[in-house]
Amino acid sequence: MRVSFLAAALLALLSPTFATAAEALPDAQVVRISLRGGDIRVGDRVGLTVEVKNAGNAPLPRVPVVLTVDGAAYSEWMLPRELAPGEQTTWRTVFSGDRGMHLVAATVDPLDQIREGDKTNNAAFINVGVGDRRPPFPWAGLVFGVLFFILGIGAGGLLRRPDSIRVRRQAHTPTRRMPGKDRK
Repeated sequence: MRVSFLAAALLALLSPTFATAAEALPDAQVVRISLRGGDIRVGDRVGLTVEVKNAGNAPLPRVPVVLTVDGAAYSEWMLPRELAPGEQTTWRTVFSGDRGMHLVAATVDPLDQIREGDKTNNAAFINVGVGDRRPPFPWAGLVFGVLFFILGIGAGGLLRRPDSIRVRRQAHTPTRRMPGKDRK
């Protein structure tokens, strides 16, 4: 029994399956997707960054990186050069979207052109919310509100002014005495 265990272990060491596990392979990995800015509105053009790394132990050849928005192709980029093991590169582009929530995904080697150690880390995604368009002058509501308030106070004062003038005149107008009446 002991001999068969050793023979099985020796065969496992020499088999092609074991040899491929120890083989040097690249590992294309999307490390991060990030957007510059926080409040994205319709019509905004926001900087988008995709970081790609070779997490393997062999050089990663030039492969495409595809950016999709809600599953539809948005942009494509080719790695600028072969990446050495542990090396990282950054792709900067611009994002602009319609109103609503969007799934923005980046995938390196989307057609599985290269053999690599781990295919599960080739993509990353973020959810992006795009709001309604900003008014052309965001402060216009405040300015008009203050203006109408001031005009309202001024108009109210003008409408009340004749009454207050009349009251003052009545208060300061001397009274005439009628002849023949006694003072008591």
